[in-house]
Amino acid sequence: MSPFEMLKLLGMVKWLQGEAGEIAGILLFTLGIALWVLIPFYDTKKEFGQRARAAHYFGLLAVFALLSTTIIGYWTIR
Repeated sequence: MSPFEMLKLLGMVKWLQGEAGEIAGILLFTLGIALWVLIPFYDTKKEFGQRARAAHYFGLLAVFALLSTTIIGYWTIR
């Protein structure tokens, strides 16, 4: 449900209406998946894991965004 809701939200932006919004949505989710796959390779040698902490907070933000757009999507079809 989250990808569909994100496409609806991107479609509300004036300069992202139509095909441009669909392409932006596809690129946004592709970038998110690529970043998610690369996180284990992001901080391999740091002793205190400061970069890993930043990746952790980024992941929490992404999960919160996915959860909130899913909730909004289900809320709108009720």
